[in-house]
Amino acid sequence: VCSERRALIIRPGSVAKRRNVSPAVRAGVLGWERIGIIPYSSSTSVVPMNGTSNLLVRSSLAMSSTRKLTVVQILPALEGGGVERGVLEVAEALVRAGHRSLVISAGGRMVDELTRQGSEHFMCNLGSKSPLTLRHIPWLRRFLKEHNVDLIDAHSRMPAWISLMTWKTMSKATRPAFLTSMHGLHSVGFYSSVMCRGERVIAVSQTLYDHIREHYSFVPPDRLDLIHRGIDSKDYPRGFQPDQSWR
Repeated sequence: VCSERRALIIRPGSVAKRRNVSPAVRAGVLGWERIGIIPYSSSTSVVPMNGTSNLLVRSSLAMSSTRKLTVVQILPALEGGGVERGVLEVAEALVRAGHRSLVISAGGRMVDELTRQGSEHFMCNLGSKSPLTLRHIPWLRRFLKEHNVDLIDAHSRMPAWISLMTWKTMSKATRPAFLTSMHGLHSVGFYSSVMCRGERVIAVSQTLYDHIREHYSFVPPDRLDLIHRGIDSKDYPRGFQPDQSWR
């Protein structure tokens, strides 16, 4: 049974001291700004990709400095990995911009870090590759309505299928925008194609962008965005050399 209980909730305004924006978080802000999710601010020290203005996911999401969004990111779990780290960085960027950041997963050791940043975590296993996972569709539909979600970002195949099927049962006039972020070279086929069925599709590398263009030609170029993931240079400094004990 999915639960809306959280280990910890920290509202954006209640986080005491925040460190300077890391390069990775800046990359997250840049990527979302490019598709019109976060309004560009000169304080982030980044500029739009290709010198372009915002590319909107939906015209109804046109942003102003006072428009605050509720964004839910959905993935299998938060134990660790590149997908999970990217979700945390986008979540932190959303909170810093004053938006409400929600994450649905089966939990894991990164939940505490997520909630300390100001996001809200909701426990639900939408990543299990079982027909029983379909039973969560009514719960997710209620969740999206009750929390007035503006945008869904699905980061994995089974969560994307559940999100897509839920989204299709909602009114076109009021349902959230639906975004998919593709992180890996999945086996080519119908099951994996869900990662290309968002209203906008994000490829996190040039390799993935080319993979989508080659194998999922139904995705028009104007729906596909290349947004490279960043890294925090404080955690991964250029030219780092391990000490002798690691050799």
